[in-house]
Amino acid sequence: MRADEVRRFAVVLRGTQAVATGRGDHRQTFEAIVHLGIAREEILSGVRWWRDELAHTAFWRTARSRFARPVEADEVPRGLLERFGGGAVAQVVAMLRFLGPLTSTSGGHAQRGDSEARP
Repeated sequence: MRADEVRRFAVVLRGTQAVATGRGDHRQTFEAIVHLGIAREEILSGVRWWRDELAHTAFWRTARSRFARPVEADEVPRGLLERFGGGAVAQVVAMLRFLGPLTSTSGGHAQRGDSEARP
């Protein structure tokens, strides 16, 4: 993944978190979203994926408990990013690697229920 793609993904993550929580001052995040031309639907799709899709995968049920302090479904993506060390870019890259098994399921989509994916 190129650096500009990582930055774009990081902005989408921040926007997703801002919409999901509705708390805090997210002006810089929303300015970056506008500047990068990220569609509102992309942010809303991210919210739906983190809340509705990821939480229902066998991968997530297993992987979330492997952290010293398990990540609750209502803490993602922020809580997951916080579990990885380094700066913002390093955290995003580590999280993408962690979530990698989800992209190897059929059709490239996270499957619900009995996925065999492992972190």
